[in-house]
Amino acid sequence: MKFLKGSHKQVNKEMLPQVINRIFSVCKTDKNFPLREQIGYIDKEILTLKEKIIKQNLLFKQSKKLTHNLHERLNILEDRNGNLKETLIESLGSELWLSPKQTMQT
Repeated sequence: MKFLKGSHKQVNKEMLPQVINRIFSVCKTDKNFPLREQIGYIDKEILTLKEKIIKQNLLFKQSKKLTHNLHERLNILEDRNGNLKETLIESLGSELWLSPKQTMQT
C-alpha cells in the first residue's frame, strides 16, 4: 500500500486578507469597475458598524465598572447589617438576662 502526498498548497491565513484588501483597493480606484458605488456604500456601512461596536464596548466597560462598584457597596452594606445584627442580639441578650433577675428580686 502506497501513500501519495497531495499537492495541496496551504494559503497563509495572514496573507489572504491582505490580498483581498489589495484587490478591493484596485477595484475602488478603477473608474470602469461596475460595482464601485456599491463597494463605497459597503465601506460606509462598515465604518458605521465599527463606530457602533466601539460605542458598545465603551458601554460594556462602563456597565462592568458600575456592577463592580455596586458589588462593593453591597458587601459594605452586608457587613454593616451583620454588625448591627450582632449588636442587636447582644443588647437583646443582656435585656433577657436582666429581665429574669428583676423578676426574682421582686
